Amino acid sequence: MKQPVIIGYILVGAILTLPFAAKFVRIENSIRLAEIGAALLLFAIGIEFSLDKLLRVKKIVFLGGTLQIILTILLGWFIFRIFNLSSFEALALSSVFSLSSTAIAIKILEKRHELDTKSGEIMIGWLILQDIAVVFLVILLLNVGAKVSFNIGTISNAILKSFVLIASAILIGRNLIPAVLRQIAKLKSNELLLLVSLIFPMILAYISEKIGLSFTLGAFLGGVMISESFLNNEIFTEVKPLRDVFSLIFFISIGTLFSFDFFFANLFKIVLIGTIIMGLKIVIVLFLTIWIGKQHPKIAFRVALGLPHVGEFAFLVTTILTAKGLINQDLSSIVISVTILSLMLAPALFDSADKLYNKAKVLTQQRNPKLHRLLFVRNTNKFEIDQPDLYDHTVICGYGRVGAYVGEALTKLKLPFIAIDFDSEKVERLQSEGLKIIYGDPSHREILDKADVERAKAIVLALPKEQDVNIISKISKEINPKVKVLARIHNGKDREVLARLGVDETVQPEFEAAVAIVHKVMQIFGEKDKKILYWLRNIKELNDINEKSNF
Repeated sequence: MKQPVIIGYILVGAILTLPFAAKFVRIENSIRLAEIGAALLLFAIGIEFSLDKLLRVKKIVFLGGTLQIILTILLGWFIFRIFNLSSFEALALSSVFSLSSTAIAIKILEKRHELDTKSGEIMIGWLILQDIAVVFLVILLLNVGAKVSFNIGTISNAILKSFVLIASAILIGRNLIPAVLRQIAKLKSNELLLLVSLIFPMILAYISEKIGLSFTLGAFLGGVMISESFLNNEIFTEVKPLRDVFSLIFFISIGTLFSFDFFFANLFKIVLIGTIIMGLKIVIVLFLTIWIGKQHPKIAFRVALGLPHVGEFAFLVTTILTAKGLINQDLSSIVISVTILSLMLAPALFDSADKLYNKAKVLTQQRNPKLHRLLFVRNTNKFEIDQPDLYDHTVICGYGRVGAYVGEALTKLKLPFIAIDFDSEKVERLQSEGLKIIYGDPSHREILDKADVERAKAIVLALPKEQDVNIISKISKEINPKVKVLARIHNGKDREVLARLGVDETVQPEFEAAVAIVHKVMQIFGEKDKKILYWLRNIKELNDINEKSNF
């Protein structure tokens, strides 16, 4: 069905609760199983985690993340009061819906290879902050539900515990863990290395839960401790299969909480609440990412469309509140249904981020030019560069790994160029180093004008999204029909389409890598026959690289 496998896992869990399946399968402690699965997922992410990355986005993570939770709770409370819910019930729903699923978001980012992107870094940092916030939300709801006066001492105590746990994990991870693992590695036993590596997060997760914090937060911090060791890549390789198994358990366990009968009996209410809360979170995150984080709207759209779903902690919190008699079972079932519905929609929403960004850009440009400049152009003036007009230069759109290599080569050749990128921090850093680079989205005509495309000789499209390539090549040719447009593509079949849009030359990285590897293999075997290389080139011309060739 071409849907993410996550949806399949959740549906399997839901099917296992049906009467015919319940005769053969006994499902108990689903929430606890889900929590263990989430803990292992976060432990694996912790191993790959970099504290330096988190510090690079600390402003938007700490300030933006905190404001997002507060605004979602406040606005959600007013909305849910319209549904004739009591004041506490409205507070409970808005609180649990303010959080997003770390496990789902990471799985989506991992599948799209975007964990190391700017939007990925912001999302992960934001989600970690939410994991910490769970503790405070539970304390708040239990105090309000029991009609206990707001206890600043309890909140302060939770903050102190969180700080001590995080500081201890970082301190031990940087000073003790590397030395211990180094000694274990000398024994040359992968089994022992894996067991010892798992002990640290298990202990920390246990301590975290015992002092009233999140079990999964402890597991993540355990992974961060391991990440400080030079063995982190080896440990991650060993842990990955275990993580994948528990990932399956996590998502199936979530599915077992779902009730088809309740869902269809309350379909309108569930869909309405889900739409309202996800729409609210998208708007809040978009606003905060642009205005607080000072990020480009394209990054903001990716973050906003990556975080509207409801997190797995909603199950845990509602279970606690139901057990305490603070909310009824029907309300708990609504939370579960809305959460699972949002989790199933999460991959599709994230995939639509760039399309929605482009549609919003075009729509505001046509209907409301002032709003368009405010949203999509306002931040570009912050990184203006004082430069004479450029002539016969190259414009590099996207200064990631590929763009940076091109720029370095042009610098050595002493050929003039100017780059465009929408990562504000990268642009600021590179400008300080003397590089000619503009902040903005190269699919905007105004940004291309600032790069003097009208007088450029070539434009290099080093962008991962082929949809952006289509737009930029079309606009570039309108500005300067003589400019040569070079683009990278991932599918040879797209070459003719891009040619019609004005792309003069295309490069397929996977194919070029194959040519280089075959050439190296021939050298190893002492082969000097060039026919194989010519044959590969002919296949490129025929667009027959992928499935049709007999390579």
